[in-house]
Amino acid sequence: MKLVIFNFIYIIATILILKALLINGQFPRWEERTLDCSSREGDCILIAPNAKVKRDPNRYKCRREPMPQTNWNILARNSKTRIACPIGCEQDADLSVIQKKPIDNKNCQKYYTYGKYRDHKEGEWYLWLTEPCVAKLTTHCRFNDIPYHQQNNNTTTNNIDEESALKIAEKEQRRGRKLKKVA
Repeated sequence: MKLVIFNFIYIIATILILKALLINGQFPRWEERTLDCSSREGDCILIAPNAKVKRDPNRYKCRREPMPQTNWNILARNSKTRIACPIGCEQDADLSVIQKKPIDNKNCQKYYTYGKYRDHKEGEWYLWLTEPCVAKLTTHCRFNDIPYHQQNNNTTTNNIDEESALKIAEKEQRRGRKLKKVA
């Protein structure tokens, strides 16, 4: 019986958190960015199919730059340069995990022959790859142009913030653990 009460309280707390997120704000907007370097070596194309702001391909030109050499990177030890391409994400945007196609390409290993970095001077995110990797790389930019919390004074439950909801959920979870020990 006490386990049922704990589960019920946990579900209610989860609903409150989700309600706070949905009413007080919206989830961030994610946009796909694909760097297609699979056709010819050194020739990459930026594809941003659902971009809110259309990207001018002439502005997003790839560059060849020195490949950082490290002792642990045996895959790229013969590579002196890498191709780095800007992907048109905002300066403060986060990036998701990079996916590669074809996925079974053993010449393409994350951190060794492809990856991402942020050029702080330019305020731009880059995807990069080096020989022997030839692939199509896809990531997603998280944009912060949708306000996370909006003003909404309709009811007191609408004004609960995420931190308060998490505290409530933690408190209820601790209470549930105490109930379990008693049972």
